[in-house]
Amino acid sequence: MLIEHGATMDTRTDDGKTPLSLAAQYHHLQTLNFLLTSSADLNTEDETHGRTPLMWSFYDPEASEEEDEREDYHNLDILKALLSQKDIDVNWKANNGSTALSRAIECELHEAEELLRAHGAV
Repeated sequence: MLIEHGATMDTRTDDGKTPLSLAAQYHHLQTLNFLLTSSADLNTEDETHGRTPLMWSFYDPEASEEEDEREDYHNLDILKALLSQKDIDVNWKANNGSTALSRAIECELHEAEELLRAHGAV
């Protein structure tokens, strides 16, 4: 509905996240798929951390900045949907130098690590 009234796919929140980043982080697969089919920018980084939607899919929105994010927070369906996009940058580095692959390794998410490597992550 918002799109029909002129809203853009890459509107940002106060901390610079796009709707695609939020859909990835909150694991809203239906919304994510809608945004992907509506040409949302896959590789737009947020203004605070420099993370892309792919990277945000590994971060728990309920964790505070001070606490370590839960290591088990991930969703393979979200990851697969993002990786299915031909223009996804699987090796994007956030402001702190981390990547989606380094986050998967840090959190011991072996299946996510394998998927990322299969799509060219190094």
